[in-house]
Amino acid sequence: MQEICKYARIYKIFIRDDAIINHPDSNQKEEAQAIKHIKTVVNLKFGVAYPFIMQIINDFEERKIDFQNFYGMIKTLISYYIRRMICGEQTAALNKVCYVLYKNLSKDNALSLEGLQYFLGQKTGREIFSNDERIKRSFINANAYSLRTICFILLEIEKLTNKEAPEIHKLSVEHFYPQTPTKQWRDFVGEEYENLEQNYKDTFGNLTLTAQNSKLSNKSFEEKINLLQENGSLHLNDYFINNVEKWNVDEIIKRSEFLAKEFCKVDLFKDLPIESRNPPMRISMDDNLSKIFITDIILPNGEKEICNNKYAVFIDIIIKYLLTYHKDILMDFIYTEKPSFIKDTLQEQVDDNYSTRSYDNFIFQYPSNNIERIRLMLNKLIKSCNLQPKHFLITIEE
Repeated sequence: MQEICKYARIYKIFIRDDAIINHPDSNQKEEAQAIKHIKTVVNLKFGVAYPFIMQIINDFEERKIDFQNFYGMIKTLISYYIRRMICGEQTAALNKVCYVLYKNLSKDNALSLEGLQYFLGQKTGREIFSNDERIKRSFINANAYSLRTICFILLEIEKLTNKEAPEIHKLSVEHFYPQTPTKQWRDFVGEEYENLEQNYKDTFGNLTLTAQNSKLSNKSFEEKINLLQENGSLHLNDYFINNVEKWNVDEIIKRSEFLAKEFCKVDLFKDLPIESRNPPMRISMDDNLSKIFITDIILPNGEKEICNNKYAVFIDIIIKYLLTYHKDILMDFIYTEKPSFIKDTLQEQVDDNYSTRSYDNFIFQYPSNNIERIRLMLNKLIKSCNLQPKHFLITIEE
């Protein structure tokens, strides 16, 4: 009964504004910081984290852990949750991680910030702690507008430079290119407006915060810029005022990249220390590439090229390397052996069912959704240059 009463009291911290943490040497400022982030967990509806947080509140009260470890673990869990949400990771996997988290850390004598970071850093697949690289990719493509945390995320970025940022309930999320675009907006963007509306309208780069959503609405580009200048209390909107003269897909991607970098600076959203993670997983062009995410390629000369699982980029990296260092022997092979996946740039008909990459003297034809066939094709070219596929190293994510 005593245990039940103790945890009932602790639970009040989650649901009542007057509840306190009963630490014998309580520092009011530190306690306020911790309670603020416990309330953040509540507002995020991160319910599966409650049992773990309640247990570490108890341990903090009983002086089993100090404030830095206690506070740091709460922030790490928030970062874990937000990062996974941005990257589209399944929330169901959190049950498996969080419900046994205290037990797992305790049995390994690792109930500390460092222990939690290491524990989460070893997670892969559905339980992964999304790193900065995954975040930067997701900021470009994720449907950010559908995230129920989008206002919170943008407000935390705003707070990096604005110490007097408005309270969240006074703000709303605004599409810069409107949700229901006018003909004037479509004409302003030009031919790519369909691509923008289908793939980029709801991404981070096209979203901002405002206290005047109804005023901005479907206003023209110039009118929106003027309104943001007139009501310039939000630093987040300085980007539009100082950096933007047009608005299209490229501009949205640039702003997404900018926001991703800012996100990674937010203390509450920090990535794990590099030492807490497993070393990068590497395979080579000798290995099966099906069902994996290719992040980069390390070429035989030691140069690393980022790929981000884009097959066209993957192909370009390898073929351009061969053309730079082994062009004569490669071209001799192409002209002599005439592999079926290589087409003459001027004479031969390209199969409509295949994608292509064009180079100075030939076209590489490939199945756009079959990385294994692409690998086998590229290996023929690699071997034709008297190179070994095993010397082309590939960094992957599970």
